[in-house]
Amino acid sequence: MAIPPLSLFVSFSIALTLISFLSLYYGIFFPFLVNAIASLLIFFGIFIAWVKFAREELTLTTLMKIPLYILWKIPLYFKFLFKRENQWIRTERDDI
Repeated sequence: MAIPPLSLFVSFSIALTLISFLSLYYGIFFPFLVNAIASLLIFFGIFIAWVKFAREELTLTTLMKIPLYILWKIPLYFKFLFKRENQWIRTERDDI
């Protein structure tokens, strides 16, 4: 439960890379370089894992839809952070 979802991790990585891209305007190259390399390693790691373990279960077209999935998840993360549920809602279950 303490490990964040991969989509959140990738979102943070992309956001940090874009923010560090602004440092290039001020002539500071190192933060962008570190974040760009880290982002590339994340994407290559996901791609290599897909090739080795999930190519038969997950098609390439489905894999290419992952950025849309990440964009879809961003509002859910903001809702979790800023509009938290205060009430516990019991799930209905069938009697066995």
